[in-house]
Amino acid sequence: MKYTKNHTTQRWFNRQAVRHVYDWVGALIIALIVLVLLFSLIFRVVEVSGNSMQPTLYNGDRLVLSAVNFAYVPGDIVVIDRYVKEPLVKRVVVLEGDEVEITDTGILYINGVQQYEAYIQGDIVQNDMVESVTVPEGYVLVLGDNRADSLDSREDEVGLIPMEDLVGKVVFRIAPFSSFGSVYRNLENNLG
Repeated sequence: MKYTKNHTTQRWFNRQAVRHVYDWVGALIIALIVLVLLFSLIFRVVEVSGNSMQPTLYNGDRLVLSAVNFAYVPGDIVVIDRYVKEPLVKRVVVLEGDEVEITDTGILYINGVQQYEAYIQGDIVQNDMVESVTVPEGYVLVLGDNRADSLDSREDEVGLIPMEDLVGKVVFRIAPFSSFGSVYRNLENNLG
């Protein structure tokens, strides 16, 4: 069989096309592996269950959280691993070494200073927490934003949270799409 210049050129273009396809497939596979590693080691997606974080988060909201270890600060929204029970999504309010008191009239004091939290809904109630508590080293106190309807550190069932039980800090909301973005937006608008 005799090859013409057109036939040789066509074979060269076919090889180039196959190389491009292999390059694209290879790039897609690498991108997929990186994405799987990111979302299994660094980021996680969780869904809010219940109304305890209203008005900041609502039942069914889907959140991305960072699972890398870092220093938590009051105001951070975190996911708490409860092992055999459903994880909790709550706000860090008090850090280790701080003293917290919730009065019978629902006023929150940290280290003797009355707190103003623009993001909360409902009156604060004491629940099982009837006296001031100093948070021990390695623990945090968490509360839901909907203070009247939240299972949180005020309850003996939950109590103070060991730092190692914090799965990570919520970074942003991905669903519903109408609320896509930072979950701290309202906090920044109210306090900024």
